[in-house]
Amino acid sequence: MISDYPELAIPLLVLVSAWLLMVFFLFRYLSTRHPAEYERLGRPTFQQGAFRVISYLFVRGHRRVGDAKLSLLCDAMLVTFLCVQALLLWYLLIKIQIAPAVAVGS
Repeated sequence: MISDYPELAIPLLVLVSAWLLMVFFLFRYLSTRHPAEYERLGRPTFQQGAFRVISYLFVRGHRRVGDAKLSLLCDAMLVTFLCVQALLLWYLLIKIQIAPAVAVGS
């Protein structure tokens, strides 16, 4: 269980909370300041459009808009997303390393 590793659980909780807050601000910012870009993304919500938003961050689609605040928010979201993935990978590697070996065919 990840709660057995507070050095992973606490930063993960903070990063996921920050991610959700930034997603909320991104949707609000796009819908009010750049409605055409929001429409182009398919009017994403928390329940749908997540892959489009993540790909938008990775291909850096926000750069074509030319808004410095939007670029800062999207860059922060990309870094947060990558940090969460790195922590989850670290947790997976820890679990693999300490898992007991299972004899095959015995």
